Amino acid sequence: MYENETADGNLTLASNDYTLDFEDERNYIRGETIQLEGKIINQDARIKNGRFEVDLRYHNESKNKWIVIQEYPTQLINIEPNEDYNIIDEGLSYTWDIPSNATIGEYKFYISSSFNAVERNKGVEFNVTEFIS
Repeated sequence: MYENETADGNLTLASNDYTLDFEDERNYIRGETIQLEGKIINQDARIKNGRFEVDLRYHNESKNKWIVIQEYPTQLINIEPNEDYNIIDEGLSYTWDIPSNATIGEYKFYISSSFNAVERNKGVEFNVTEFIS
């Protein structure tokens, strides 16, 4: 029997049914610390060594372009079927100490994931303001 054969001849492929569920649309002021919070809602996929990448971006209005200002290490994650994966509970931490001289404007944590050969992306947007109204 070859390595990719099963004893009964049937092969079950991995599912790709998962959702990136992260809260956005928040306002922060200079000097605060922001932490990315959220989870991966997994329906029936068995994820082994799934790639999870995050970077922090600023929207440059004059160029109408998102600029990467901080990259975080790539994580390889494992998730069992019908299990939600809360990134904070699992020990993953994506924070940013907003500098006192940070440019006022739009920012986002940009998430890229690749689980079972399907890529999904999500931008978790927030604003840095002078004050919170």
